[in-house]
Amino acid sequence: NCMKSKILEMIKEAKYYSIILDCTPDVSHTEQMTLIVRFVLIDLKNKESNVKIHEHFLGFIPVESSTGMSLSDILIQRLRDLDIPIQNMRGQGYDNGANMKGKHSGVQRRIRNINPRAFFIPCSAHSLNLVINDAVKSSRDAISFFDTIQKVYVFFSASTIRWQVLLKYITNLTLKPLSETRWESRIDALKPFRHHIGDIYDALFDIVDTNNLDAMTKYEAECLCKHIKNFKFLFSIVFWYDLLNQINPVSKLMQKVNFDISAALKLLERLLMYFTNLRSNDDEAFEKFILEATELAKEIDVEPVIEHSQGRILARRVRRNFSYENVDEPINDPKLHLKVNFFNYILDVAINRVTERFEQLKEHNDIFLFLYEIEKIKIMTRNELIKHCADLQLVLTDGDSADINGIEMADELTVLTTMVQSNLSPIEL
Repeated sequence: NCMKSKILEMIKEAKYYSIILDCTPDVSHTEQMTLIVRFVLIDLKNKESNVKIHEHFLGFIPVESSTGMSLSDILIQRLRDLDIPIQNMRGQGYDNGANMKGKHSGVQRRIRNINPRAFFIPCSAHSLNLVINDAVKSSRDAISFFDTIQKVYVFFSASTIRWQVLLKYITNLTLKPLSETRWESRIDALKPFRHHIGDIYDALFDIVDTNNLDAMTKYEAECLCKHIKNFKFLFSIVFWYDLLNQINPVSKLMQKVNFDISAALKLLERLLMYFTNLRSNDDEAFEKFILEATELAKEIDVEPVIEHSQGRILARRVRRNFSYENVDEPINDPKLHLKVNFFNYILDVAINRVTERFEQLKEHNDIFLFLYEIEKIKIMTRNELIKHCADLQLVLTDGDSADINGIEMADELTVLTTMVQSNLSPIEL
């Protein structure tokens, strides 16, 4: 309580603050919402006017319903209990779940209906996680592919004997499990398949060919061999590995503490351009992945032929009353089906999701970026600078209350540019 009281005093001293929320179930399966507050304090007693960003945990809040309405009501009540004015909130940071980020009924929208200046910034790294998860969950073939990857890991890790068989073939690399919350696990899981597919197949076949193992174990290994020895599976390996390999460095950079929105936008724009180029040149890109999959196929003696998917459930043929009641004709060419309904479709989902995240960040970047571009401020005309500051004043105004005065800010920035270095990062500035 003493520590919490100290934190609340600092929040009041800082006045403006942002909140970060996250929900997770505890061991009793009760959903708990974590409340974290972030604010800036200036130590005026220090000769150098030390500016410090503070981030503090204010506690867990049990929640019975995870709807946007319920979570926002709980949050508002907790802020009241802590005597933290919601009108002083200037930022919201949540994951990208619909209940949190929803434009109409999510937590961020309900808070902004009360306080329009409580800007919502989605978690960039979590956004990329959802890009991948959305792409995976949108395709039956993608779900089946990653399910097979997971089954191979589970098969070997469930038994020390099987694991030792795997180590005979792969000594410097181990299979990794998939994780819903840590999307990087997908690329970790794919690396052995991309670079050691022959060794994994040989380990499975070794188990099939071993006499001292039970029939069920040998049957499971044989089924996995059949799944792997499929050209569509090999194509999926090279395609998904390429996509994840592009996203992985972007995600890691965006998780650094000294990373800023402007740099995040540049990385997202580059990533979006890569996906868009693949989609725009889909014929050429698709054939490139076919060739790479063909090289993998040679390792396990698979014919580079895309077969029709087996086991699809078909709807009962319904009699049409009129001749003009046509139905969409299915794509009978399995290669074209793979290109249209898997390759192109996954790219379309990824492009749409990255674009959505890009636009969310760009909206805030367009408003605040000029504050950190010291060199550009130096060469701006006074009218240009006043225009930027006036736009910012408009955004930071609610009714008769304004956080800044645009004219005064322009004057202060003009003086500030003569006092600071030009090459400082936003955080250093």
